[in-house]
Amino acid sequence: IPFAVREELQSKVHKFPTISLILESDFIKTLEIKNTQLVNSLRIDLHSGEAEAIVLAIENQNSFLLLDELAGRSIARFQNLKFTGTIGCLLEAKRENIISEIKPSLDLIQTNANFWISEALYNQVLKDSNE
Repeated sequence: IPFAVREELQSKVHKFPTISLILESDFIKTLEIKNTQLVNSLRIDLHSGEAEAIVLAIENQNSFLLLDELAGRSIARFQNLKFTGTIGCLLEAKRENIISEIKPSLDLIQTNANFWISEALYNQVLKDSNE
């Protein structure tokens, strides 16, 4: 992850204490962005974390981004980057039997993390996951 994402996550530890466990895990590495000029230009339309994540993916081939914001997804698509979102991660977790149900997680992120999901998408995700 880029530094901006690490900082965003660290700023939320007080509300979501388990974030510190994620940041301390072996599979999370913080990498420095080389192309700061591109980051600065992307910050016109994106938050710092999204801008740095996209540039980091461009700089590191075969990266797979986690992006939920529409503007970030548009730029990632334009750059031919591979990405998914939180809901895509939940669908994959269910397919891999890491979780047994998606609905409780969808409800939790909507209420606790202010994550907006349209009713149509919510229903489609439940349908796609046979719930």
